[in-house]
Amino acid sequence: MGISNGKGAMIPFITVFVVYWIYIMNSLPGLAVAPLLGDLNSVFPHASDLSIQMLNFIPSLLCIPFILFGGQLAARFNNIVLLYIGNIVFLLSGVLMLFSTELWQLIVLSALLGAGSGIMLPLSQGFIGQLFYGKARTKQFGISLAATNVVLIGTNLFVGYMGETNWKLPFCVYLTPIVPLFLIPFLRKYILVHPPKEVKGEPKINQYKNINIPVMIRYCLYIGLLQFLTMVLSIDMGFLVEEFHEKSGIAGDIISIGMLSIALAGLCVGFFVKILKKGILELCVLAIAIGFTVITIAPNLWVVTAGLVFGMFFYGICNPYATDKASKTAIGAAAITITMMWVLLTVNIVSVVAPFIIAWIKKLFHEPSDYHQFAFLFMAIVAYASAIIIFIRRIIVDRKAKNAPVLAPAPVSTETTSTAAPAPTVNKPVDTPDNNDSKPTTNNTEKS
Repeated sequence: MGISNGKGAMIPFITVFVVYWIYIMNSLPGLAVAPLLGDLNSVFPHASDLSIQMLNFIPSLLCIPFILFGGQLAARFNNIVLLYIGNIVFLLSGVLMLFSTELWQLIVLSALLGAGSGIMLPLSQGFIGQLFYGKARTKQFGISLAATNVVLIGTNLFVGYMGETNWKLPFCVYLTPIVPLFLIPFLRKYILVHPPKEVKGEPKINQYKNINIPVMIRYCLYIGLLQFLTMVLSIDMGFLVEEFHEKSGIAGDIISIGMLSIALAGLCVGFFVKILKKGILELCVLAIAIGFTVITIAPNLWVVTAGLVFGMFFYGICNPYATDKASKTAIGAAAITITMMWVLLTVNIVSVVAPFIIAWIKKLFHEPSDYHQFAFLFMAIVAYASAIIIFIRRIIVDRKAKNAPVLAPAPVSTETTSTAAPAPTVNKPVDTPDNNDSKPTTNNTEKS
């Protein structure tokens, strides 16, 4: 039993399962405790909202240096060993959380959790780029996002209802590294275990020459924008539910419904890419803005849920699409891993700064810190503005491409001026048109 890699070969299901598990597991830090944040106010009554929110974003803070460090290590050292190290650190921090009684202890262990996750994150996304090609890769990024959100649905339900029984029980979700610790050997045959070593006397290997850096940066910005917009779900939804005088179990239900919407969208990314074509980025961001607007004016939790489902569905389309486009700016396994490192670095930087930006905006407009619908209003405004900017940029790029002069091919000389062999051409990653990713090309000119 296997899954096609997009080039006619089959990847065993157990290998893909391990990649999925590692990918999903590394989305748990912070997000897993989101429904619990409102109830922790009563567990730690003297702690501020921001201090409690640190359990949500401190893993992302520690992920930042370790993603950078881990991505560089992955391009030089044994990837299997790095996976074992990351899993052990992740598991150890989860076990210790079950015995913690102070908020500062949980914050320190959340930081350790982020360190372990940061080592594995570039590998987890890089493996998808290594294993699959073309449309199969786009499909797998969509499926992995869908699978992640299906698991997060169950996680949030578990966290919400277990939190009502005992506030420590939700931290059991951080024991998930037990599974890949036994299954990692199934990856050895299909991934780049030992990156190419540098040879003395030869030029150092520079993987960045295999990456179209300007285009990679642009897609990192797109993905960072999406992360910034949706951070409000994990930061403020638990507190918003509390404003409607409901318990953490309801918060878990609502967040889970939003994630189900993302999961369903992830399964049909290819269909919507064909329909929306070049306008997919701005249309999806606009849809997120509309969903958050509905949440802002919602009179009850039913309307909040409807707005959340609508916005998150289009996030589930746009996120894997942008991630896949970013991966296609690189050629070669090591270059893809480094590209995914920068994508994840962007995501985690945004995850860290988003709570502080929202808190600063509330202070700037003299809004009370516990008015959590304001956060959704602010994100809606950012999304509307971003959709307009992306649309204007696309119009400008299309107009430049339309007005660009068509150069005639140079005439072939019949005179023989040299007997030297022609210089070999080198394939370089490109910014392919949004609606024609499957066509290979060797042009390295970015259309921007």
